[in-house]
Amino acid sequence: MRLSMSLKFNNRVALVTGGGTGIGAATAVRLAQSGVKVAVNYFRSQAEAEKVAAAVAALGGEGLVLHADVRKASQVGKMIERAIEKFGKVDILVNNAGGLIKRVPVAEMNDTLLDETLDLNVRTVFNC
Repeated sequence: MRLSMSLKFNNRVALVTGGGTGIGAATAVRLAQSGVKVAVNYFRSQAEAEKVAAAVAALGGEGLVLHADVRKASQVGKMIERAIEKFGKVDILVNNAGGLIKRVPVAEMNDTLLDETLDLNVRTVFNC
């Protein structure tokens, strides 16, 4: 069986958290190539997120840049409201935001670092 990479998702809307750089940026562009309207979330990388939205537009798609700290439920709610205001809905969620806070051996991890890591990699998924 051959998987076709030319799937079309016209009239679909995606929200990509952490969409300004790396895997999130590549995912946003690939979604746009498939006909998806893309809301690109960023926390620190505004210029990069704007470049991703420009790449989406260059492909003939619609992009929206949304700033939000997805560790905060209140900001996630406002971000989703803005996406719905622009596109009318959100069909696809790519929970891409995450990463390492600090690389340390488990024996050196303290409660603060554990909480920060869980917030960034678990709470963000739950909030979205």
